[in-house]
Amino acid sequence: NGVTVTSTDTDTDKKSFSFDLIPASLISNTVVIKSATPDLPGDFSGGYVKVNTLEFPERRVIDLNVKFGSNEYTTGKEYLRTDGSDTDWLGHDNGSRSFPTGLSGNELARELPNNWAPVQDRTAPNSSFQLSYGDRFMLGENEFGLVAAGTYKQKYSTVAFSETPSYRGTPIFWFDGTHYDHAVMWGGLLNFNYKVKGLHKFGIKTNYIQTGTEEVTYSEGQSSTSEPLEVTTISWKERTLKLGQITGEHLFPGLGDLEWKWRFHGSASVASEPDRKHVEFERDPWGYWAFRDNYRTWADLDEEKKGFDTDFTKPVSDLKVKAGVQYSERLRDYNIEAWSTDPSSVRYPNYGLIILPIDTVFSAEHYGSDKFTFIPVSVFTGVYDGSHTLGTGFAMVDWPFFVGNFEFRFAGGVRYEDSEMIVNTVEAIDNPVPIETKVDNQDWLPSANFTWLVTDNTNFRLAYYESVNRPEFRELANVLYYDFGNFQNVIGNPNLRRAYIKSFDVRWETFPDIGEVVAASFFYKDFTDAIEETLLPAPERYTKTWFNSPKGENYGFEVEARKRLGWFIDYMHNFTFTGNYTWIDSEIEYTETKTDSEGNAIVTEKTRPMQGQSPWSVNLSLLFQEPKIGTGFSILYNKIGRRLDAVGDSRDQDVYEEPRSLVDLAVTQRLGSRAKLKFAMKNVLGEDVVFTGGPEEADHRRLTAGTTYQLSFSFNF
Repeated sequence: NGVTVTSTDTDTDKKSFSFDLIPASLISNTVVIKSATPDLPGDFSGGYVKVNTLEFPERRVIDLNVKFGSNEYTTGKEYLRTDGSDTDWLGHDNGSRSFPTGLSGNELARELPNNWAPVQDRTAPNSSFQLSYGDRFMLGENEFGLVAAGTYKQKYSTVAFSETPSYRGTPIFWFDGTHYDHAVMWGGLLNFNYKVKGLHKFGIKTNYIQTGTEEVTYSEGQSSTSEPLEVTTISWKERTLKLGQITGEHLFPGLGDLEWKWRFHGSASVASEPDRKHVEFERDPWGYWAFRDNYRTWADLDEEKKGFDTDFTKPVSDLKVKAGVQYSERLRDYNIEAWSTDPSSVRYPNYGLIILPIDTVFSAEHYGSDKFTFIPVSVFTGVYDGSHTLGTGFAMVDWPFFVGNFEFRFAGGVRYEDSEMIVNTVEAIDNPVPIETKVDNQDWLPSANFTWLVTDNTNFRLAYYESVNRPEFRELANVLYYDFGNFQNVIGNPNLRRAYIKSFDVRWETFPDIGEVVAASFFYKDFTDAIEETLLPAPERYTKTWFNSPKGENYGFEVEARKRLGWFIDYMHNFTFTGNYTWIDSEIEYTETKTDSEGNAIVTEKTRPMQGQSPWSVNLSLLFQEPKIGTGFSILYNKIGRRLDAVGDSRDQDVYEEPRSLVDLAVTQRLGSRAKLKFAMKNVLGEDVVFTGGPEEADHRRLTAGTTYQLSFSFNF
């Protein structure tokens, strides 16, 4: 509904939203925009997805949707969980995982619950429940619209994995294990809209989302020093997201049909990862399992965002002039605290403590004189705060015109963005030298979209626009985070700069019939300071961070079609084929420095693919809908080319994600006029997710998740 949403977890930042929170019956439209215009946000490097909910439903909508699902490797199988809190099913910890205030050292260790040992259980089916309501009411000449929905769902996941990273052909470590995941999400939306005599409209839109995820990982393998290891990790993540906005739209016929729109919006996000645990047991020379590296961490993140935007649209003869301003402010506070049990203080007669099993080794009575000592881990303890203020203004025109008998349309203008991002942290907790990172840019972002309406159903488009890609707070923060699940350290880069992109698009499209399209397009993007992800090798584990590549480019073509198959048999109109193929060549320029036999530096200019960019992708679907008996089915296929997942310190150390085929199936059946039954299968082929590294393209990481099945029932009252 016009507001950019950012996911704020404790370990990563992503522009994402739980779209399944919005029932399909309450969505007005979903629009994917590939070419920027001045009235869209400037951080538009790849595309923009707009999801708008209904404001005034044409009829009363009361829908109940119930789903149950299973996975071949998960449902009904044994899995590991933690001894969590009584409110985990609500996505909230009841405080049992909280950090005890005012305590430290051994006193803190004795107060913490000894819940290191995972509990064996069996998974229930995945489930989802959703109730939605929409209606509109006439109040004289005025109109009132109401949309409301509530959702609760839980999902179990069991993923087998293997980790076998290497450095210059030598394995760093290897592990085989299983990751167990239980996620809960619930929330809702409540929107009110009021229209006065068809000229003025006011709206209040609210969303609330609560998520909680319990993760347990158990693996066996060999450490970087060749000792056999058993590793157990336990974490609980929860996030609360609140969104709200107040909007107004006004039409003034007496002022030449001037349109005025305005919006106030705000959001609050709280994420926490309390009492995250990691422990490694090593086989000693006498054959006993002795514990070694272990950590308990507590992380909290609070973020608030508020903003305002307004714009005016005025018809002037045959064209429309639009101008507006926007302002937003985002504030964040983050902290993580890490502690570890140190076995080096154990003295006779307590040596046997080190080889106790996981369920008893960390008991409260094992801390004290000549026993374990609970110590802070400064390297994984850190704080940062961030702020981002963004002020923008734009002006544009939308101008349809004729040249002879040919019809054209021009939409374009310029956008100005004044962005200031500041992240404050320190060198380290035990070395509190302040570090202030500032990414301060003032950007003029022109754009022009030119369309030739060749016929009533055929267009030829040309587009040029400039955009930016700004780093996220987490990518700038000099705070080290140990990602237990991926056996990686993660740290931000305070020297990151915002990326600048120049984009060119050429597109030909024709619409044979309603809902049909055949199109071909060519695109080119020029990147300055592209932000990429890298893995830096280290003796124990890789470290993930981000960096700027000074120069890069990305160009290719796309062909797509959506067509009903009834050109030779009328009944085939019930079948719709959709296909999309994209080919992309991406290049990042970099310099490679080597030393010859005489000690002289040899600098060579080279290129490599852009991190995260697939060289090609294909999407195919076949949809069928029988209108008389209400039966439908769909077959979806997706595959991407081998893409660079993370940049290494040399091309021999790059990590790639290998291609895999994804096939999804769904069958629906209408039951009477109000009910519908649906059966779906996802990842039918069950192919593994595989990452490879090194010149031999050896396995770096492999994930096995299996096929998921889902049965859903919906009823409209």
